[in-house]
Amino acid sequence: MDGGIDQQYLAFFGTELQARVLELVRARPEGYLPVGASGVVETSHPRISYLVIAPTMFAPEAVPASHAYRALRAVLRLVGTHPALDGDVFCPGLTTLTGMVAPEDAAAEMAEAYRDWTAQGPPA
Repeated sequence: MDGGIDQQYLAFFGTELQARVLELVRARPEGYLPVGASGVVETSHPRISYLVIAPTMFAPEAVPASHAYRALRAVLRLVGTHPALDGDVFCPGLTTLTGMVAPEDAAAEMAEAYRDWTAQGPPA
């Protein structure tokens, strides 16, 4: 959590959150969280209870705009199945800084992910 928006999350929530994120990631069989997957950690913040983790890249690099789609779909799948996340979800412009995707292209991919998720209906 040392670059892009992650650096801002670290500054806001503190190193305890980073430890929770690393624990979540290390618990996965791959030892990392791939693009298209997501997880959630508690923040211990009084107004922002949870942080959803959904990577847009494996390492800091330019990525295709489709990574914004894949990351947001992962977030929405998690939100749809995790009762504590019921409500508002706030999301930055995925892939737009370190990933070097134009904001318009990332927004189009994220909008498509949302349309596809809403068209799918609630989880069974």
